[in-house]
Amino acid sequence: MPERAKIITALLLALASATSALADGEILVKVSQQASVRSPAFTLGEISVIEAADESMAAQLGNMRLAVSPMPGSWRELEREVILSQLQMHGFGTSRLNLECPDVIRIYRESQTIEQSLLERRLRDFIVGNAPWDPRDMEITSVTRTGDIVLPAGELTVNIQHRGSANYLGPTPFTVELVVDGQSAQQIMMQAQISVYREAVVAVNPVPARSIIDLSDIELRKIDISTVRGKTLDSVDDVAGMCSTVFVQPGQVIIARNLTKPILVRRNETISLIASKPGFVIRTTGIAQSDGRRGEVIRVLNPSSRKILEAEVTGPQRARVIF
Repeated sequence: MPERAKIITALLLALASATSALADGEILVKVSQQASVRSPAFTLGEISVIEAADESMAAQLGNMRLAVSPMPGSWRELEREVILSQLQMHGFGTSRLNLECPDVIRIYRESQTIEQSLLERRLRDFIVGNAPWDPRDMEITSVTRTGDIVLPAGELTVNIQHRGSANYLGPTPFTVELVVDGQSAQQIMMQAQISVYREAVVAVNPVPARSIIDLSDIELRKIDISTVRGKTLDSVDDVAGMCSTVFVQPGQVIIARNLTKPILVRRNETISLIASKPGFVIRTTGIAQSDGRRGEVIRVLNPSSRKILEAEVTGPQRARVIF
């Protein structure tokens, strides 16, 4: 018989002998000197090779939980006696199980490092995608520095939830949840300073309280509205002719809540009245029974008839009779 054929025959006989031994019910467990695991608690199958004729028996052994894994990126040692103890607890006696195992096994937990730059980029993308502002008007600064974070190995998902006010202005907090393979691995708080630069009406002259704002008193400037407490206005036409309820300094932003319509009609003041219907117009005078701003309906006394009329204020000392 040629030499090559002899070698092949010997190998086949050895394999048949091993298969025959396993078929008799023996189980071979070969534990590695070092092993890497990914789960929080590792099994015998993750650190060894199991040979058994009975596939269900091999699967049962492989799924046998041994111990808690180390922290991601760290090592721990596992002694041979621990494995033997677990085998006995699960009903696997050494009479039919051949354990090839070093006295001490080093177990390493696989990990991944999430860099600060990734978290900051994900947070910025979330803000741009959810804030009610044009991204071209926004500036995102002062993002919380978490440092690099070590997590278990696996597929990473970053879930971000907004926790601040709905307007995304100024210091805004967020909850950032790091999920690995569908399981929450870590939750952190992050914050970002969100500035939004938009045109707003600003005073250029001092405006006394309870005075009417003139067009020459104001102008439009581009400002960071995150620094302003209150609703700003972006049209000088919406401000000119309004009455300021507070003193406004030059350079100060005009806030909507500090504006009111000026009183155009005073109580007991004689005002011009106009009454019109299709085909006729009547002009007369009356005595206002209360103060009134533009658009408000007041009561007016007709001095000739002594009747009380209702009229809508249309301008200084002017009103339109409502039929």
